[in-house]
Amino acid sequence: MKAIKNDFNYMTASQEPEISISDVPFSILLNDLFVQRCLRFYSFDALVYHCDYAINTKDAFLALPTDTLDSYISDHTAYDSWEEMFADAVAAYVERNLGKQ
Repeated sequence: MKAIKNDFNYMTASQEPEISISDVPFSILLNDLFVQRCLRFYSFDALVYHCDYAINTKDAFLALPTDTLDSYISDHTAYDSWEEMFADAVAAYVERNLGKQ
């Protein structure tokens, strides 16, 4: 009897499509649940709104000089820097979505 090879949905790990974290919407990474758990605000929009630098958009907030952004994050969150907070948000996203593909 001939062996039948099942090629349906067969993919090796090296053939799996790569997903870049930049493909994930910002609102998914820094969702309200993450923000409420880790920050002193109910949403990321509220964090931006309460910034003392007269900005009103996420892009303007992220355009702040790194030391200014880090200082604001350190003063208003449990994190020492934007990079640390964002890395935690990415880790939380990966943990939530691991194996959902």
